[in-house]
Amino acid sequence: TIIMLSNLSRVQARGVLRASSRSLHTSNTASSSNGAAFARSVLAAGAGFAAVSVAAAMAPQKAAETKDEESRTLVRSYSNVKSRALYEDLIQEYTFAEFVWLDANQVARSKTKVIPNKKGITLDDLKPWNYDGSSTGQAPGDDSEVILKPVKIFPDPFMGQHHVMVLCETFTPQGEALPTNTRAAARAIFDQAPELQ
Repeated sequence: TIIMLSNLSRVQARGVLRASSRSLHTSNTASSSNGAAFARSVLAAGAGFAAVSVAAAMAPQKAAETKDEESRTLVRSYSNVKSRALYEDLIQEYTFAEFVWLDANQVARSKTKVIPNKKGITLDDLKPWNYDGSSTGQAPGDDSEVILKPVKIFPDPFMGQHHVMVLCETFTPQGEALPTNTRAAARAIFDQAPELQ
């Protein structure tokens, strides 16, 4: 008890001692088991006072943390508003052309080309682009460049406005269609009967 009280404040120690004296007054002839119960009660009282002390000490820190979090929330909200305003300006001043192709597993991939100061984009405005084919299973890591050739353009149903979605075929830098570019083989057949288009 003495060791425990040394860790408490003077006010807390007096409270523990008062609780102890009341316990002693009600049982002057305590047995060893009662003595153990008494010791536990004193320790519990001390722990209770210590918990109150810790909570009181932590209160200013908790208040400061709450205030800091509120400030961060306001900053994030302001940043979101500013970012949204910037985004709205960008989508008005630029055209987003979403290049879409199929990877080695015939899963759609895409990347966005941002075209400044131009609306009403046509297929003739779009030049071939490239990407890292090793990340899509379409080229080895030591020679991974793949060329995207735009072949069809549509209004972008997700972005809306003047933005476009561009369907592409995939080629090697030497101009050979990739094995996963099945559209190239189909196009070769369709080109033999252009009247059927």
